[in-house]
Amino acid sequence: MVEATVAARRPERAEAFARRAAGELGIRVRAVRTVEEAARDHDVVVVATDSAAPVLAADWIAPGTHVTTLGPKTASRHEVPAALADRAHVIVTDSLAQAAGYTEPHIFPAGRMVDLGAVLCGAATGRTEPDQITLFWSVGPAGTEVAVAAALWEAAHQAQHGHGSPARETG
Repeated sequence: MVEATVAARRPERAEAFARRAAGELGIRVRAVRTVEEAARDHDVVVVATDSAAPVLAADWIAPGTHVTTLGPKTASRHEVPAALADRAHVIVTDSLAQAAGYTEPHIFPAGRMVDLGAVLCGAATGRTEPDQITLFWSVGPAGTEVAVAAALWEAAHQAQHGHGSPARETG
């Protein structure tokens, strides 16, 4: 069974989101008390906050995990730790140009970032080994988050039907 977990600063919001997501997606979604419990040992971790400080630790991310970060990533405000970039084998962004245009330095090394479009069309290398950690840094061009979410959902749906496993299976 494919399962998703969710954590929030306010447990009642995590529980409400879990109920809504389970109903809409038709999978088991469980609210957990800590971000560590939501992130540790999962195949896909999505961080979507407006936090100025990291909400998770880099060592909570298991080999083979894909992490998507949607919130702040500047030197002064970042929802994920800069050390996560050191653990990631591939750092992908939806817009190298927009990432380069940040007025404040960001926490991910520009020289290691590759463009999502280039990876998708085979012009750049993405994950080459199953234990590699991948990191998607969304800089926010309209629709990218929706496209990434749709691709993750499709992969999870295929995994449920025996075509791979982007999410931890429990049973």
